[in-house]
Amino acid sequence: GNTRACGKSAVTETRGGCPLFLDIPADNSINTKQNRADVQVDTSFRGLGNATLFTIAIDGADGKHVKRVRIDRGQEQPQTGDTLFASSYIPLADALKAGVIDFENSRRTMEIVIPKGTNVVLFYGEAITGESDDMLNAFGGLEYTMDGKNLLSIGCGARRRLIEGTPESTDFDRVGHIILCVINHLFMTGVNFEKENDQWTEQGWENLQGTTTAPYRFKRKVDNPVTLSAADTVFGDYSLDGKQLHWKDFEQCANGGVSPLPRILLNRPDSLPTAAPLEQMLGLAYKAFVTFNPNELRAGSGPALLRQVKDLHDVVSGALLATPSSREEEVAQLIFREIDTYIHSFFVLDANNTVTAWKPAKKVTGSTSVPEILKELGIQSDLPEPSKSIYTLNDYPFHFNLPMGSVTLIKGSRADSTFVYNTKDIDMNQMGGGRMSVYDYTYPTSLVYFGNSPLRVTSTNGVNWENLPKTAATWENKALWDASPENWVSDSHVQADTRAVAMELNIHYGCALLETKVKFASTDSLEDNNYALNGDRNKKYAIGGTLPGTTQARTLTLTGVLVGGQPSHVGWNYIPVAPLGGTLNFNRMVYDKRLNGGVSKESPSGSGVYLYPVDVPTDGNYTPSNFTTVFDNYDPDATNGQNSVYVALEFVNNLGEDFWGNANMVRNGGTFYLMGKLDLTAAKKAEFTAEKWAAAGSVMPPYYEVPEQGHNAGDTKEIVRVFMQRHTTVANFTINKKALQNAYVTVPDLRSAKMSFGLSVDLVWKPGLSFDVPLGSAN
Repeated sequence: GNTRACGKSAVTETRGGCPLFLDIPADNSINTKQNRADVQVDTSFRGLGNATLFTIAIDGADGKHVKRVRIDRGQEQPQTGDTLFASSYIPLADALKAGVIDFENSRRTMEIVIPKGTNVVLFYGEAITGESDDMLNAFGGLEYTMDGKNLLSIGCGARRRLIEGTPESTDFDRVGHIILCVINHLFMTGVNFEKENDQWTEQGWENLQGTTTAPYRFKRKVDNPVTLSAADTVFGDYSLDGKQLHWKDFEQCANGGVSPLPRILLNRPDSLPTAAPLEQMLGLAYKAFVTFNPNELRAGSGPALLRQVKDLHDVVSGALLATPSSREEEVAQLIFREIDTYIHSFFVLDANNTVTAWKPAKKVTGSTSVPEILKELGIQSDLPEPSKSIYTLNDYPFHFNLPMGSVTLIKGSRADSTFVYNTKDIDMNQMGGGRMSVYDYTYPTSLVYFGNSPLRVTSTNGVNWENLPKTAATWENKALWDASPENWVSDSHVQADTRAVAMELNIHYGCALLETKVKFASTDSLEDNNYALNGDRNKKYAIGGTLPGTTQARTLTLTGVLVGGQPSHVGWNYIPVAPLGGTLNFNRMVYDKRLNGGVSKESPSGSGVYLYPVDVPTDGNYTPSNFTTVFDNYDPDATNGQNSVYVALEFVNNLGEDFWGNANMVRNGGTFYLMGKLDLTAAKKAEFTAEKWAAAGSVMPPYYEVPEQGHNAGDTKEIVRVFMQRHTTVANFTINKKALQNAYVTVPDLRSAKMSFGLSVDLVWKPGLSFDVPLGSAN
């Protein structure tokens, strides 16, 4: 609950101040979130923000107070059915701040005013987090929804990483538009030929802009005219004067195609000489850049496109060193020169003429921005810069706290848009169906506490902790309370003579936990997908040791955990439910990049955005356990209450070489994704027993109670799901020898059911499910 959103109900009668005894979980076996310290696995209590206690007085049909085990799903309020009102609300944040409650003795006594007639209390708390991106990545965050007049409207969702309509989303779109403008106009690079003093001069790029279909010319200044082998108006049989030729015209030259010169310069499609070697190089480079393989999801991040431009420039540099062997090759070399000039305009090159970075997206001291260069060259006149210089083309979209694979390229439909970004409606039908949006990525949920309990009351004066159960494990033991000298009455309500009140049930964690570990199945080698994609023998990649000239281990480096199928909204009991007036979806995806055991590493461009990478050990051991807080994913509309969950692990290729993945190449140093399915049918359930709840007088959410409280016998069934409130789900991931064959360059749709799996999972609950997930398995 959000204390800032709650309105205090009118209270007509109270039982004055009396101590309230409660127990907050401090069980080291209940691990939550990414970092052991963040989740209080073995560190001090971090304190509670937004801590709130709601007192509730529920009457029976005869107007008398009823005995309640707790507020349960489906019978929230007998009088109205779908509403629940608090008799009072009590903010507790100051009483529960960090340092006040000792981690090893989590009990707390508070002197508060409790309305007469109270027989149930709801407790909400959120471990203190923070608003900065770094704090949200460490501790998670929530977005709240609530109608102050109805407790059943209490709800929240995990904090979204990017929210549509915000200044950040505007900058996200701007940076993407800048990248697309540069890349798309790269493919339009070409020359206009005009005679000047008996010499042929290349006069710049022709460009299509906006929605126009008629081309316009931009003639950039040429310092040195290009002299061809003929000094008259005819180049062999080709008349060049006033002609236009572009890189894209050479696409047909790939793989031994024909030269475009007769068609473009003579309008003679019947004359089809075989393309010269430099013409074929132009065609192969163009086709490799723009052609999609079947089922391919093309990476659209700034680093991915930078690597492609670097590869292209390597080809261009070689072509410019060649000596043309024909007039056709002289023309092809002119196109290569224009591509080289274009790349120098928008990218930073080092002393070795190697592409190293994008130029700035926003003007900074001593440098010109890419939008300014586009305007200066006449390519684009109205492209706005992002509002902050931290938003670089080199880090897009990572500096928006999104995974690198969250933006994909698809083919454009206009002549000036070879590629467009698909970030809001990414179609994954080739991989089993479903759609994803960059607005569906969330931070992990914050560490939340929830209490839903009837009361024990006593009229004895001077009650203190000494005679109460000492640990969370014994707090719910009714016999210990009954044996105490204070004459505690269970399942009761606050009366005029009440001197102390205690929650019968422990306060517990309202979220669930995914614990992940990763290892190699074999330390021998890994094998790529070269044969399936190119017909050549699969290549093997050794692991172990370090990359030459570095301290980087030769391995795969884990940089993130993505958990699909998360609910868009959870209700008052942290169980998925549709918000008031809305629809429940399981379309959110948690992205956890604050990995346990990872060393903070800033992005290469210095944008202030950090990863916490963890190298997969090359000795066969697991990585340190990583903890990701998630919501319980009970689905009220599913036949068994729960569907399987898909998890993707984000890796960086630190094998020292490129490899062929599922549908395309994963560059050395590039980001890729392997996917695993947490399937209930494969779960190890030996450690999980629903009877443990019943033995302690508890019921697993969604809190269906025993038949005598008005429910059918079937409602007592405990529905097991992948993520259960208060429980840790353990997924042990294994990277098999052929796992690279199912590597995706971009984030797959984690809700789809037909993807090739690169991960095998052993799923375990503590106490509960576990999965062993092999990476490289296809089923």
